[in-house]
Amino acid sequence: MRALLVGAAPVNTSPERLWHLASCSDVVVGVDGGAGVLLAAGITPTLLIGDMDSIEPAVLAKCARNGIALETYPRDKDHTDLSLALDWCSRNSVDEVTACGVIGGRLDHSLAALGELSRFPELRPRVESDEALIWLLAKPQRESIDLSGRGACVSVVALLGPAIVTGTGLKWEFRQLELSALDGRGLSNVISEDSARVEVHAGCVAVISYTVDGVEPATETPAE
Repeated sequence: MRALLVGAAPVNTSPERLWHLASCSDVVVGVDGGAGVLLAAGITPTLLIGDMDSIEPAVLAKCARNGIALETYPRDKDHTDLSLALDWCSRNSVDEVTACGVIGGRLDHSLAALGELSRFPELRPRVESDEALIWLLAKPQRESIDLSGRGACVSVVALLGPAIVTGTGLKWEFRQLELSALDGRGLSNVISEDSARVEVHAGCVAVISYTVDGVEPATETPAE
């Protein structure tokens, strides 16, 4: 089962992109203020989850009137709203998560969001916006990704701890490279072939592709 999680971080995710992602998802979750983002795009979430500290009262009232399921938590809590949403997905047979509006703005929140996503590798998480795509790789749930988009910028960043990775089809290929957490050696590579592959042998990494110099992010090559 596929889930779309939408938060309210200040990143550019167009209504058209949200509509496409929602149409490909079995469940759409508004993560606190993300419910307002969804409703503004004309999308009715399946579930609203969080402590409701960043959602407009009018949006919350509209969700209640429309019968949207609410899972409310106290503001004084030990987990972020994103973590609560990911935990809900893990408990409800979701096996693939796309998250929007969870990075951008405050650096501490963005780093924590990537950390939270990396703690749920069984959900095969990815992050999507109009400017960037991020895939989380970890063994054994998802060990590799094939990417297309010659000239696209690709960065590989280790999360949570050391990681060992291989990258082929890139301008600067690497094999069995050991990266420490947040190591800068995996930044700003470029796809130099028709396709590229990043494979993780140990640890967890984020494979990040941004729009750079007018070149759009890489896209995942569909499995044959």
